[in-house]
Amino acid sequence: MKRVKAARPPLRVIVTHHKVLTVLMRQVFAEVANRYGLVFRCGTGGAIDPATDIHQDMLGRTARANWPCDRGTPRGIHLRRDPRDVVVSGYFYHLNRCQESWCLAPDPALGGRSYQETLRGLPTEEGLLFELAGNGTMTINNMLGWDYEAPNVLELRYEDFMGDFESSFRRAFGFLGFNVRRCLRLARPHAFAAKTGRQPGEIDPGSHLRNGLPGQWRQHFTPRLLAAFHERFPDAVARLGYDAA
Repeated sequence: MKRVKAARPPLRVIVTHHKVLTVLMRQVFAEVANRYGLVFRCGTGGAIDPATDIHQDMLGRTARANWPCDRGTPRGIHLRRDPRDVVVSGYFYHLNRCQESWCLAPDPALGGRSYQETLRGLPTEEGLLFELAGNGTMTINNMLGWDYEAPNVLELRYEDFMGDFESSFRRAFGFLGFNVRRCLRLARPHAFAAKTGRQPGEIDPGSHLRNGLPGQWRQHFTPRLLAAFHERFPDAVARLGYDAA
C-alpha cells in the first residue's frame, strides 16, 4: 500500500520586537521546532521562506498579508511591551552588552563613533534621550504599526511572561496548536529565574537579562525624558494598553 505523505501544518509566526522577548521566543520555539521535526527560521522583515514551519519576525516588520497561506490559515502570536520600558531596556543593553554589528560599527552621522560608543560618552539622561530618538523610536513605531485586530494572532505582553511565565506560554502554545504540556517542559528552563538564578528586579548589568522587572521607566525617566517621550509619542502608552502613571 502506498504511504500517503502527511500534510504540512499551517505556518506559525512568532512576532517580537527589539527588547520584547526576542531571545526568549527564539530559544523556546527553536526547541519546539526541533522536538516536532519542524523548520524554524528567524527574520527581520520581508518574505517568509516557504519551507519554514515556524517563523519568528524579530522586529515586527512582516505584514500579515505576506504570511503564506498555501497550507491553511497561519496562526501567530504577537508580543508588545510598555514603550517606556523599551527605551530603558534598550539603553542599558546597547550601553553594556550589545555585540550586534550595527551597534558597534563606526557611523559617519555620529562623527565616526558607533552607537555604543556614543551612548558610553553621554550622561545617563542624555543617553536615554539618545536611545529614545534612535533605536527606541524604531521599535515603538513598529509596535504602533502592528495590526491588533487580527483574528489569527494572539496578543500577549512582555509583562504577562514576567508575571506568570507558565500561564502565558500555556496560552501561546495552545493557540498555536502545540501540545501544551510537552512544550511547557521545553520552555521552563528558559524562565527568567531558571536562566539567571535571579528574580525579576534583581539587577545584573552584565547579563543580557539585566533586570526583567516591568515598570523600570519609573526609576529612570526624569521629567525631561518623560516630556520628550510624550512629545514624540503622545498616545503610544494608551494605544498599547498601558497606564499613564
